[in-house]
Amino acid sequence: MVTVFASPAVLRAPRDASESLELPEISEKPKVPAIRDPHAAAHDRTPLYVRHQTAADLAAWSVARDIGWDRIRPGRNTTPAATLDALRDACLTEAVQLVAVGRLAAVVAEDMDGSVAASIVAGEGAKHFHALRLYLDASGHRPVLTEREVDQSRREALDVELPVDSVECVVGLLLSEHLASGTYRALAGRTEDSVLRDLLRLIAADKVRHARMAADVLEKWVEKDRSLATRISQAAAVLHAYGAQPGRPGSRERSGGSGWPVGHSASVRTLANRLERISKGALSRSRAATVGSSGPGYSSDRL
Repeated sequence: MVTVFASPAVLRAPRDASESLELPEISEKPKVPAIRDPHAAAHDRTPLYVRHQTAADLAAWSVARDIGWDRIRPGRNTTPAATLDALRDACLTEAVQLVAVGRLAAVVAEDMDGSVAASIVAGEGAKHFHALRLYLDASGHRPVLTEREVDQSRREALDVELPVDSVECVVGLLLSEHLASGTYRALAGRTEDSVLRDLLRLIAADKVRHARMAADVLEKWVEKDRSLATRISQAAAVLHAYGAQPGRPGSRERSGGSGWPVGHSASVRTLANRLERISKGALSRSRAATVGSSGPGYSSDRL
């Protein structure tokens, strides 16, 4: 069973079917000294966690400096109430997500790549919560999101049973962040408030990068231990089954007691295909090694 870390509240907004479901490459060149592992293969000597941390540094933005808070006029906000309600749900979900990511960090504690990815997701998730809450307060949205409500939701999240299997946890994180990125992009596309639009686009870009990190971690793990390919293939089959469930406007798709928001089926299937590529790539390399072939050099597919 694949577990989505975040509450589905943040995932309610439908995707624009015309949007690309592919995650972009990180094209920026690191501006820091390269860290090389002399024991790694020649084609992959920069540790994955270094690449992820560099990408996070290059993409970093500041809640205090990069958002036009001074352009918000309480009482004059033209953002529809439904959008603000969705933002409130998203804000609360970001707070709850920190509970799940903290538990993920414990599951992957022995792996440096997984640990760094979890720490980046947690730190940036806290920033997303903070920024969304500031916007809601500045726009005068009601009801106000209180500390009591945040704490209660987080306590309830602690009662939810999460898997202790590292592969299943990272697949859940990949799915949750990828769907959330689509939701934030959709919300940004239908707001006329430039401050909110800029904020949502920044958050969506972070979510895309988080999903990319999770996929990279899975790929690296399978490269090290090709026996994991079967488990990832099983996760792909679960996602294919969920993504195939029908939905109707205004409802949430359901399968086996788990709900996917309408409009996200294509995205779920895209992730399933991605997991299949990771699994099949590992299995093909394993077969090549069995017959004595070294096979092609490691090439990382991208979402």
